[in-house]
Amino acid sequence: MHGLRSRFPAALDPLSEELRVVTGRLPFGYLDGQRDRILHVCVISDPELAFLRFAACLSSVSDAHVINATGRAGVDLPLTDPELLVARLLELQPVRARRIGVATRLCAGLPCLSDRPVDQAQLAAALANLGRVNALCGREEHLDAFARYLADVMGWPAPERGLAEKLTAPILAPSELSPKLRDRLRQALDMDIRLHAAVSGELGACVA
Repeated sequence: MHGLRSRFPAALDPLSEELRVVTGRLPFGYLDGQRDRILHVCVISDPELAFLRFAACLSSVSDAHVINATGRAGVDLPLTDPELLVARLLELQPVRARRIGVATRLCAGLPCLSDRPVDQAQLAAALANLGRVNALCGREEHLDAFARYLADVMGWPAPERGLAEKLTAPILAPSELSPKLRDRLRQALDMDIRLHAAVSGELGACVA
């Protein structure tokens, strides 16, 4: 779930049937050859909230799911203590590979999983890619409004109501973390936070 810069205005006329609408993890090389005929639709999420939702999911699933999420068997996770759980997850390399820098690597056209830390060069490549893709970006906190907008523009049936309410709640709100742990989390997610800020801020013609 990554965000893309849109070259379209906020208000759109109904789209031509010749324009394909896609979503998901498409490589940018594929988009290059057809980008004038493709509209990439996506919803962008706050990286801190996404990580804290992941922690919340781990606190209520089976050992098999924990192994799948962390990449290791016999991982001792303090599932009953939210602060300790978040701190422990930030220490695990498989978690860092799966949950940190993924959006930046995807937008840079790289494999989403990597043991190599995401860096400034990858962020620059991601932002360059985003600037040449036609896309509509919705903000996760306005998911219902964005879904209604898409239905109107695309001629789709009216969306289900209360989509945002069905999102997994984070194990803690970012502001509820201790200052020290919040700093650690933000430092780990720094590149994805910068990407999110660029897409939803000065670079983003986001809808809703």
